[in-house]
Amino acid sequence: MTRTNRFIYRDTINALYATFGRPVGRFGFLAGLRVERTVVNTNQATVHLTDRIEYYRLHPTLHLSYNFTETSQLQLNYSHRVHRPESDDLNPFPEYQDPFNLRAGNPRLRPEETHSIESGYQFHDGDTTYLAALYFRDTYRAFTTVTRYIDAVTLLTTHENLATSRSGGLELAATTNLGSKVSANFSAHAFRSAIDAANLGFPGRRATVAWDAKFNLNWHATKADSVQLDANYSARRLTAQGYRRATGLANLGWRHDFKDRRYALTVTASDLFDSFRERIVIDTPVLHDEITRRRNARIFYAGFSYTFGKPPKKQKDELQFDNSI
Repeated sequence: MTRTNRFIYRDTINALYATFGRPVGRFGFLAGLRVERTVVNTNQATVHLTDRIEYYRLHPTLHLSYNFTETSQLQLNYSHRVHRPESDDLNPFPEYQDPFNLRAGNPRLRPEETHSIESGYQFHDGDTTYLAALYFRDTYRAFTTVTRYIDAVTLLTTHENLATSRSGGLELAATTNLGSKVSANFSAHAFRSAIDAANLGFPGRRATVAWDAKFNLNWHATKADSVQLDANYSARRLTAQGYRRATGLANLGWRHDFKDRRYALTVTASDLFDSFRERIVIDTPVLHDEITRRRNARIFYAGFSYTFGKPPKKQKDELQFDNSI
């Protein structure tokens, strides 16, 4: 008999948030504190598995800035961020990806939390903005996927929390206008990352140096037409059981606003060169495997939209692309 997957997920967050800040001459500061109580209830009705997680958290933030001139500013920021799992990440109902591979969520998956410290310098030169930033991020209970044997021929991949994940590096970015119709944005950063998966039964701390880059180009061909090109590249990343190979993709989109600007036509092509895929190498004493995931085809989208009420004076430049696998 075939069983229908029925997963009930309830996430209740009660929070109190307070901020305080003011400029003092060239110096400015803003401090905040979020007090949060979270209750997560899950019920996998198909297999009668219920779970409940309740926790309290304090999330402080601090932003300091100093204006050297009207065009240059130095910043120092601290924040405590939380990233909660999605409902699919918690659903323990196993699904077959193929006859030898199962995938399931983990109802005991905890949110990952990050302490982030960042120091940045920003400089404006006409239509061009430059940014340089140094950062350090300490993440505990970071999300990861783990693959294990459940019998002699079948593997189960599920979500787990790492003990710790730390990274620090340098980020450089620039935004500029190339004439009156073209704007460009480029960013790149190099960093050192270290993960500790000893709590999952794998070798302890491992570290590597990696980098990534992003490029965005917007061309306002006419008052009504705009074209956007996005491209990004990510170098090899560490995982609990091995590493993820480098990935890269490019997207292209066009938007046309009709005369009254209430109507718009959008056409996009995601993964323009059919290069996007996720390749994960598992290399442990008991399991060696290489998993490649990709979409069956590139995604082309055409949409027609209508704006109710008063249309905005200027449309947003960003188009939406589908970068999921």
